[in-house]
Amino acid sequence: MLERAQREKDESDAAYFDALMYAGEMAVKLVGAGLVAAIQDDREKHRYRLEYQLVRASSLGAWADAIDDVLTGPSSQFLDSNAYPTQRELTQRMPADSWQASSLRHISESLRCVNILDWESPTNNQGRDWFRGFVRLRNATRGHGAPSTTAQGNACLPLERSIATVISNLSLFFRPWVYLHRNISGKYRVTVWNDADDTLESLKRENSYSFANGVYISLGEPRRVNLIESDAEGSDYWFANGGFGNNKYEMLSYLTNDRLLMPSDAYMLPVDQLPPSETQGIGQLDTKGNTFTNLPEPATKYVPRPQLESELSRQLADPSRHFIVTLTGRGGIGKTSTALQVITSLVESDECPYAIVVWFSARDIDLLESGPKVVQPHGVTIEDFAKEYARLLNPGEMHIKGFDSKGYLARQLAGEDAIGPTLFVFDNFETTISPQEVFTWLDTYVRGPNKVLITSRERRFTGDYALQVPGMTLSEAEELIAWTSDSLGITEKIAGKYTETIIEESDGHPYIIKLMLGEVARSTTTRPERIMAGQGEALVALFERSYNRLTPVAQRVFLTLCSWRSSIPALALEAVLLRPENERMNVREAIDELVQSSFIEEDSDDTTGEAEVSVPLSARIFGLRKLEVSVWKSSIEADASMLHLLGAQNRGPTVELGQRIQRLFNNVADALSRGRRDFSEIRPVLEFITSRYPFGSVLLADLVAELGLGDPQEESYLLHYVEHPESHKKPVGPVWKRIADIRRDRGDVNGEIHALSQICRLDTTPTNVLSNTANRINSILNEISPTRDEKQSMLKDVVAGFQLRASRENELDATDLSRLAWLQVHLGDIPSALATVQRGLDLEPYNTHCRRLAERLKAHH
Repeated sequence: MLERAQREKDESDAAYFDALMYAGEMAVKLVGAGLVAAIQDDREKHRYRLEYQLVRASSLGAWADAIDDVLTGPSSQFLDSNAYPTQRELTQRMPADSWQASSLRHISESLRCVNILDWESPTNNQGRDWFRGFVRLRNATRGHGAPSTTAQGNACLPLERSIATVISNLSLFFRPWVYLHRNISGKYRVTVWNDADDTLESLKRENSYSFANGVYISLGEPRRVNLIESDAEGSDYWFANGGFGNNKYEMLSYLTNDRLLMPSDAYMLPVDQLPPSETQGIGQLDTKGNTFTNLPEPATKYVPRPQLESELSRQLADPSRHFIVTLTGRGGIGKTSTALQVITSLVESDECPYAIVVWFSARDIDLLESGPKVVQPHGVTIEDFAKEYARLLNPGEMHIKGFDSKGYLARQLAGEDAIGPTLFVFDNFETTISPQEVFTWLDTYVRGPNKVLITSRERRFTGDYALQVPGMTLSEAEELIAWTSDSLGITEKIAGKYTETIIEESDGHPYIIKLMLGEVARSTTTRPERIMAGQGEALVALFERSYNRLTPVAQRVFLTLCSWRSSIPALALEAVLLRPENERMNVREAIDELVQSSFIEEDSDDTTGEAEVSVPLSARIFGLRKLEVSVWKSSIEADASMLHLLGAQNRGPTVELGQRIQRLFNNVADALSRGRRDFSEIRPVLEFITSRYPFGSVLLADLVAELGLGDPQEESYLLHYVEHPESHKKPVGPVWKRIADIRRDRGDVNGEIHALSQICRLDTTPTNVLSNTANRINSILNEISPTRDEKQSMLKDVVAGFQLRASRENELDATDLSRLAWLQVHLGDIPSALATVQRGLDLEPYNTHCRRLAERLKAHH
């Protein structure tokens, strides 16, 4: 921007002055955006409050206000300690020879040059006053004034010096600023903005981090700068510029005057104090049975879930084992309501093992029947929970100066100075700040007989015992539908099979069931897809936060699954996504991540061990909304067209994997014959499938033969199948016969004999096939002259197969025995050949083959 100002200087003083003003505005917004990014997460959401104000700001003064708020206002207590040097630079009184004092003198001089005499350089030389001074200059000139060209020219030099002094000295500009773009591989493209150290270079080499694409400043760790946008090329830089509406807000580039319109969804939540969650603790310890607890009241309309309740009750009733129990499942699936029901029943019984049950709520959205409502989380950090715990128990030491509530909670978890066994419940654990850090802290300190119960949408917090909350059983769902439809007055409207449809399409998800019934009551539509498509707010509440936490490859896999409404073999999904056209990705890890985050369901085929994955309707509708605006849309459409070749998997009994792969090859053959596909494009997909499902190699060989692509390719696929005996679900003998025929056609005699001998060694080879195979081998040996050692190697398996059957009575006839005798002749074992021929003659005295061979052997002998 300063280089631009120098170019404008040659044009006119007015242009020079305007360019410097734009540079100053950029400097104010850079500092404001960077400091706001340095605010750590807290339950009052101070960072969000400032961003909420700045995306709506119509004046630069709002940015100066935000800077003051971060430096000395309510947000300052949550400032990252790595930003303390910048805070001190801008808030401490500085000497007259400091850069802060110099920048203030220059901005004061600029103001006087344009006849603004009501602003004097503050004598305390606090750096933050510079932002107020610049805002005053901006508003008195570009905003609400009309200074002469001469006045503007006079103000340029001190203004340039003032801006240059700030940006050359403020430590915030010497922290690493970068744009991070995460590749599908999980590694990052790091576009560096300044010459700071390379603390973020490790992101280029490792894939264990999870940061969304965007602008970051390094403060110990990368912190997202939400008020600035750029791209991986660093081609331009856009700053929040107001213009906030129902759908968009504006971002402005001071370099090019280009504008970006950003979706305003992220800043629609109000910043006022929100109401508490309906499942927040009651605020004090009360007695239930013999237990002190702050449990909220359980839901009045609750459908019992006997099996789930019984298992959770069994785990909680025994404090001697499994110190951390996790209750996981999709949002709205019933984790909290079930936990409350079970714990309430436990504390009201005479057998409750706990003296205290403490309920901590991190919930920030209540899923009400009328729709999701944003609420104030009661705690989101260990510090929040510790303060609440200390407030509830009110220990004497709490009133001593320097009381450490976090240390107090740690001692209580470990059982030190505890009143008695305690159950600590952390509801909606995934909404805590740094949940993995909180989980590790709890796991470090908790000791029996204390116990921790965690409810979470994410399964990665498995604890000592993990209990998954599935959809409701058929009877449970029917009971929920019955009383919900009765209360809505729509019992007749959903009679008959529609009840079954609701249960199937919702996968027994209680909150989805309630939403669907509510929509049926309000409208005429009854199609589940249309009902869920109209529940945008609910879908965001259920999935948005978890989706944003997914790695790029998990998002990519999820959107691909959403593009095809059918269960899909994980094998086929991997094959399609690992096509050469796509960036390399670990699909298996992505599937595991999606399962852990409750986005998809996975079932294993007991016969093959291969998994089948599917997306519940609600998650799929959410995914389709994301797919519409995804940068991967065209690639996903190409992947989906491949998956369509599998054919749809309808609800009901799952089609065996082999049948689906057979269907895939049939559809591929049809598409190739009609010219709708290119084999070179689809071949890598099919080869990947055969690597995990070897019988697919036989199907691929069939396809290659049908296309006339050459014997070597057909043979290599057939060999791949026979090389994997553990997967031989189909007879392997016919495959060896095809290999033998291929080798015969190209004149590979030794290769043909090898393939034929493999047929003979199989116990499953029918006797007539064994006999005919031996006859072919004998014919070949009559035409060639291999050495004795070569014959021994070629024929040992064939003879062994014959001798096995010869040892069983009545399995070989005289002709079969004549062929065995010829094999023995080729091996030079004349005595055995004579004995075999005689055995044949004993069975059939007039068998021509045996008589001729007997005469020949006797003459030779």
